[in-house]
Amino acid sequence: MTNQEVANLLRQIARILEIKGESTFKIRAYDEAATRIENLSDPIEQIWREGKLKDIPGVGESIASKIEEYLKTGKSSYLEEISSDIPESLFALMDVPGIGPKLSWRLYQEAGITSIEELEEALKTHRLQGMRGFGAKMEKKLLDGIQMYRQLSGRIPLYLALPIIHNVISYLKSNASFVDIAPAGSLRRGRADIGDCDVLVATDNPIPVMDAFVKMPGVTQVLAKGDTKTSVFTGGLQVDLRAVPVDSWGAALQYFTGSKAHNIKLRELAIKKGYKLNEYGLFKMDNDEKIAGRTEEEIYNALGLPWIPPTMREDRGEIERAMSGKLPTLVQQKDIKGDTHVHSTFSDGSNSIEEMARKAKELGYEWLVMSDHATGIGVVNGLTPEILPDYINAIREAEKKVGIKIFVGMEGNIKADGTFLFTDERLDVLIAAIHSALNQEKEKILGRYEKAFSDAKPNIVAHPTGRILGRREGMDVTSNEVIQLCHKYGVVPELNCTPMRLDIDDVGVLTAITQYDMPITIGTDSHDTDELDNMALGIIQAQRGWADPDHVINTWPAKKVEEWLKGKNKQ
Repeated sequence: MTNQEVANLLRQIARILEIKGESTFKIRAYDEAATRIENLSDPIEQIWREGKLKDIPGVGESIASKIEEYLKTGKSSYLEEISSDIPESLFALMDVPGIGPKLSWRLYQEAGITSIEELEEALKTHRLQGMRGFGAKMEKKLLDGIQMYRQLSGRIPLYLALPIIHNVISYLKSNASFVDIAPAGSLRRGRADIGDCDVLVATDNPIPVMDAFVKMPGVTQVLAKGDTKTSVFTGGLQVDLRAVPVDSWGAALQYFTGSKAHNIKLRELAIKKGYKLNEYGLFKMDNDEKIAGRTEEEIYNALGLPWIPPTMREDRGEIERAMSGKLPTLVQQKDIKGDTHVHSTFSDGSNSIEEMARKAKELGYEWLVMSDHATGIGVVNGLTPEILPDYINAIREAEKKVGIKIFVGMEGNIKADGTFLFTDERLDVLIAAIHSALNQEKEKILGRYEKAFSDAKPNIVAHPTGRILGRREGMDVTSNEVIQLCHKYGVVPELNCTPMRLDIDDVGVLTAITQYDMPITIGTDSHDTDELDNMALGIIQAQRGWADPDHVINTWPAKKVEEWLKGKNKQ
C-alpha cells in the first residue's frame, strides 16, 4: 500500500464527512493527515510496522486505527459505514469542477441526481431552474465543469501533450528562477497516451515559481495551489508542478518519473543492499546517512546499476538487464538515415517527390522510400501498373536533382479476403496494410495477413493493428500476433509514427527485438514535408521497446538497405 493510496482514503473520508455536515475541525483533521502522509519521506507501511503512526503530525489515535485497518485488510469499515447511503456514482459527480461534496449531496437529495450523465441532461433541459441558485449562469458553469471533467479524466495522445509541456517549461525558464526543470511521469517515459502530467523544478525557494506558474498564459483554471505543488488546467491537460529541494532533484525525478512497478523493484533492490530509497534520496537503513540524491545517475550507480533511460522504466526486465550489464544502447535521432513510408502527389500526398526528398536531405537522411498508395482504397490518384513508369521516372529525376537515394515503393491494401490489387517486379519495396473491413473477427484478420504475406510477399507491413489513439482500439489483433506472422514470412513490422497511430506499440517492438531478434522499421507515413518530423515520436516508442540501432532499418546505410531488399525479393 503506497502513501498516496492511504492519503486518498483519508481524503475520501473527509469528503463524505463534509456531505454529512460534520464539524469543520473533523473534516480538516482528515485532510491534514492526508497531506502529511503524501509528503512523508518514508513508506507508510514501514512507519506502521515500526509502530510509529501516531508520530506523524496530525495523526491521532482515531485516524491511526483507521490507517492500520486499511494497511492490514485493504478495506476501511469506517468508510463503508459512513458511505452506505451514498450512491457510488455520486463520487464522480463530486469531482466535477464547481460542484464538490456539498452541492453533489444537495443535487441528490433535492433532484434525485446520482451521476454526471443525469446532471448533464437536467441542465440541458433546464429542469433544475426551480432549485435555489440554479439560473442560466449556474447551468453554464456546471456544463463547462462537466466538459472540463471529461477532458481531465481522459487520456490524450503524447503528441498533443508534448507541445503543451514544452510551452510550460519554456515559460517558466523565462519567468522564474530555479536550478533544474523537467517533465516526469508517463510523458517522460514516452507513453503513447497520457493522463495528467507532472513537471518538476529543483529549487529551495519554490513560492515565486508557483506564483509564476498560475499566471502563465493559457491557464484556464487553477485546480489547487500550494507552496510546493500546484495544479492547473491548460491546453486541455492537467499539469501538476512540483517543487523539490535541489539536493534531492535526482531522487525526486527518478521517483516521479516512475513507473510504479519500476520504482517498487528499485526500492526492493535498495533494501537488499541496506538502503532505503524515496523521493528525497538514497539513505543508509541503519543511520539515515544520505548516500545519493542530487542526480538520477547517483541513485542508480549507488545501487550498482548504470542509469536506465526513462523510456525503459516499465519493469519489463530492464533492472535485471542493467544488473547483468546488458542494457541496450537505444536508437537516437542522430542514428536515422532514412524514412520507409512517404507519400507524394502521385497518390494522396501534398508535396511532390522532389519536395519530399529535399526535406529528407535537410534532415540529414541519405535515402528515402517513396511509398505512394496503389489504387483501390479510395485515395485520390493512386498507382496502377500503367502509371508506374511515370512514378519511377519522377523518382529517378528527384534522385539526380537532390542527391539522395530514393527507393521505389508502394503501399497496397490487403482486401477483406487477403488478396492484393497488384504487385510489380519494378518495385523495390512493397508495403502491405489493412485499410478496410477493420471489424472482422481475429481469425479473419490474421488469415488476411497470412494470405497477403504468403502470396504478395511484402517487405513491410504498415500500422499492423489499425489503432487510432483516442478514437478506436484497432482491429481484433495484437501487435504480437501480427509479429508472429511477420517472423514466419520474413516481413518487417512497421512502427508507424503518424501521431495518432504509433502502431506497432512498444510491446510489439519489444517482442520483435527480444523474442524474435528481427528488425523493425519506423515509417512516418508522411503526406507532406512537415510530417517527416514525426520520426521523433517513432523513436520514443522504439526506445520503449528497447530498440537499438542495429534492429531499426532506418539506421542502416543505403547499401545495407539494398542488400536487405535484394535478399528478401529473392525469397
